[in-house]
Amino acid sequence: MIVPNGATLHVIEREPEALPFVGQLLQRWMALEFDTQQCRRAVEELFRHPAFPVDESLLDARAVTDGGIVATEALLHPSADYAFRLRLFRENGSAEQVTTRFDTSMAVDVASVLRSLTGDPESVPDLSWLPRTFCALLTHGDSVPMPGFPRIEGPGIYRREHGCVVIRSRTTSVLLDPVSFWMPQAPRDPIAVEGGIDAVFITHGHADHYSVPSVLAHADPARTTVVVPPVPRTSLLAPNDMLRSLRLFGLNAHAPEWGSSIVIGDIHVDVLPFFGEQPVREGQAPHPDLRNWGSCYRFSTPDFTAVSLIDSGVDPLGDMADVVRSSRDDHGPVDFFLSSLPRFHCPFFFGLPHYYLALPFDRLRELFTQFRMGRLPSVTPGPDGIVDVCRAGRPRYYLPYGNGLEGVGKRIGDVGMSMGEPPEWELVSYLTDRFQGEGIPTRAIGWNPGDWISVDRGRADRMVYERASRSAEKSYSLS
Repeated sequence: MIVPNGATLHVIEREPEALPFVGQLLQRWMALEFDTQQCRRAVEELFRHPAFPVDESLLDARAVTDGGIVATEALLHPSADYAFRLRLFRENGSAEQVTTRFDTSMAVDVASVLRSLTGDPESVPDLSWLPRTFCALLTHGDSVPMPGFPRIEGPGIYRREHGCVVIRSRTTSVLLDPVSFWMPQAPRDPIAVEGGIDAVFITHGHADHYSVPSVLAHADPARTTVVVPPVPRTSLLAPNDMLRSLRLFGLNAHAPEWGSSIVIGDIHVDVLPFFGEQPVREGQAPHPDLRNWGSCYRFSTPDFTAVSLIDSGVDPLGDMADVVRSSRDDHGPVDFFLSSLPRFHCPFFFGLPHYYLALPFDRLRELFTQFRMGRLPSVTPGPDGIVDVCRAGRPRYYLPYGNGLEGVGKRIGDVGMSMGEPPEWELVSYLTDRFQGEGIPTRAIGWNPGDWISVDRGRADRMVYERASRSAEKSYSLS
């Protein structure tokens, strides 16, 4: 059976960002405008909460008045606590979920259930070891068929859900950041491509890019290589030891270092640094152990070259503009840059509500002053960051992705996934004007999930998704 749309599956290793007080405390501190004494009292009140008291081993109230980090070692570097979760979203917007914990000795059983729930509609998984409520919830999903993604046939780049694309060469298919079982509205059908998926690449460990059930749905343990970023130490900002977990689930996983390269079929892949999407863009950064670890990738096929940048941008350790400039100098020009467009003003962005806990209180006060004045820079590239990387790397084309999913073949109306960000097509138009105005030799191409860029004998065509057929709307020459 395949888990129906409207339901999502999750494998959790550590989940510090989901602790109830995390977002609540940030909201309280912002309302108090980071007044030192009042913010300390707010922490102390959490310890005495009548219904949900916070464990004092997680927070240090004295650190507020000392200007230090309020999160303790137990919160900054939590121990693994594996769990398996099914969540069901109702039409009225409500959600129900069942979570059951497991230890690593059960990983093979969990993997077997996940493969049955995600990959084979005819299979009947053994759910006897799961709570009855799990099985009951599983039967209440929406079984109405949804439009699927088109078949992958020729060389090109195929856009799927959120930050997921397939890069197809003449012989090889690689998949980036599959999250179909994390998004309740995403199609669940197996990817239709001759020979299957040869490799899965993960850019970073955030839940909207790293989904164990989605990886298991597309990765054949016998033939699929899974590439993840190296994580020197798990933490509040990088809670998943992706390499260890995927190997526990029986996958052929590897974590190549930045600057290394690997070959998958006829695709050469350079592993690039991932800078950006950290708690701060500039100035004093968290301790080096506290980092959202990730990797970007340069894919070189016989017909085209593409660099996946996803949410990377700038942080105190580096700038992706320098990375792509060096890649061009060392390995030659690039045809396509792929990057997301939303702006995250961390550490006061509630899509990443736990980021503030990695910073000293005095640093948070400084940043909040910038935030109130509208001067806090985004830790993700946003459209202006895209201009910077395209100026440095000079790709022929820019392709937006990682901006959500509002339906197969449908335009993205909010690149921040309901955060109130602009529509994708408006930002593509903005980038077109910026590129032309600044003499940057890059063309921004608008496309939608379900569309693909077909590359054949030096010619690139944007192929527009149609449920009953396929058509080419625009053509751009790579020569």
